[in-house]
Amino acid sequence: YILLLNSDTIVKPGAPLKMAEFLAKNPKAGAVGCKLLNPDGSPQPSAGPFPNLWVSAIMLFAEHWLGDLVRASFNQTKEVDWVMGAALMVRREVIKKAGLMDEGIFMYMDEVEWCYRIKKAGYKVIFYPGAEITHLGGGSSKTGRKDPILNIYRGLLYFYQKHYAPWQLPLLKTMLKLKAVIAFLLGKLMGNSYLKQTYAEALKITRD
Repeated sequence: YILLLNSDTIVKPGAPLKMAEFLAKNPKAGAVGCKLLNPDGSPQPSAGPFPNLWVSAIMLFAEHWLGDLVRASFNQTKEVDWVMGAALMVRREVIKKAGLMDEGIFMYMDEVEWCYRIKKAGYKVIFYPGAEITHLGGGSSKTGRKDPILNIYRGLLYFYQKHYAPWQLPLLKTMLKLKAVIAFLLGKLMGNSYLKQTYAEALKITRD
């Protein structure tokens, strides 16, 4: 088994072993993610559906106001589309069939794309709350919220180009541009340099 583990995690005793034991007992599971916890011990949403157009629209236009609507954490073992790469274990044979993580994506969408290929190769992706790891969050990003936003833009575009029908990419680009324009204008009205700088760069990404 291969374990991906972020630098900003605190591993609870036995968590990796529990994940390996789960895979050993469930041969149809190709990848498993444990239950991630926030520093205060509350559950951290770390699994969700693949980013089709509807899911992408919710991510871009609703979650800022209403909180996590796409990502979730569960109290029971559950098959999901993807689990967060902060603590993700896969079978070695999965890598032989589905390949390694795609180097064309850097952070924040890479595990989603990998889980897509793992499921396409015939394996299940499982959220397993029997193992717990604390994820501090943001430890891999040196620019705070800016990098995650820009990398999600890049990752979504890459994912659609690689896996979805060609007609869906222009619709995604339209949504990404609209979100960037709205956020940029809000930043201008509020005098928020972070919003202006981040979404000006995001808009450039959609034009590349």
